[in-house]
Amino acid sequence: KAAPLNLQLLRDFTAEKNLTYISIFNEFMSYNGNKNDFIIFQELSKYQYLSDFAIASNSFVFYENNMGTHTVDVIFTQLSKSNKARLLGWGNSEGDLVGTSSKYNISVVASDWSENLSQFYLLNQSKT
Repeated sequence: KAAPLNLQLLRDFTAEKNLTYISIFNEFMSYNGNKNDFIIFQELSKYQYLSDFAIASNSFVFYENNMGTHTVDVIFTQLSKSNKARLLGWGNSEGDLVGTSSKYNISVVASDWSENLSQFYLLNQSKT
């Protein structure tokens, strides 16, 4: 169980050394992940920022230093199919991040230092 909240651990990706962002992303999508078309693009050193939003919005989290990688192409291509994808976070280079995201029709929200963003996400939820 995941301490201290006694959450059930569904899968430990850290134990599997041959996984890639692409294989994890494909598995995530196979479980209806990212249904709200958000991607969290966040450096590992800033994991505490945006993590609440990633959980609340069921968003995939990843980071690449180089926006020209095959990984970025595969993930951004999948996201761009919805025509409403949004990237939250920030990268090493504003020009590379915004330029690459724009090629895939993905909006960028500079939010790498955001905390408690999930409370605003919930404002858009309609009650049934």
